[in-house]
Amino acid sequence: MKARLFLENMYKQGRIPNAILFYGKEGIGKREIALELAQAILCLKNQYPPCGSCPSCELIKDFFSTPEEKLRVFGESSYGKEIFLYLQGDHPDFICIMPEKTEIRVDQIRALRDFVYIRPAISNKKVVIIQNAETMNL
Repeated sequence: MKARLFLENMYKQGRIPNAILFYGKEGIGKREIALELAQAILCLKNQYPPCGSCPSCELIKDFFSTPEEKLRVFGESSYGKEIFLYLQGDHPDFICIMPEKTEIRVDQIRALRDFVYIRPAISNKKVVIIQNAETMNL
C-alpha cells in the first residue's frame, strides 16, 4: 500500500520518471501495481486511480489477466518479435515484454526500439513494462 500511495502522489504531482524499477519478493503485486500505473499514465481522463472506462483504459484491461497465459499460446518455437507483437494486444501505446523461456532476447529489445520511435496513437505517452528485466540477454 505504501508503494501505491507513493506512485499516486508522484502521478498527481506530475513527477513520473522515465523509468521505474519495481523490485521485491515474488508474489507481492509488482506486476499489478505496474499495470495500474501504466493504465493511469495512459488514461484519457488523466487520473489516478485510472477511470477504467475511457477507450484507453478499456484497451489495457486485457493485460490484467495473467500475461503468461497468453505467452503459452505460442508454444516453445516462437521467436521474440512474434511474442512481442502478441503481448502488445489492442492498445497501441502499451507493451509488455516478458522472457522467452528463460531470457529476454535481443530481438525482443530490437522490436521494442521500433515501438518507442513511433508517436503515441491514443494517449499522450507510451508505456513499456519489461517483466523480469534481470533476464535480459544483451
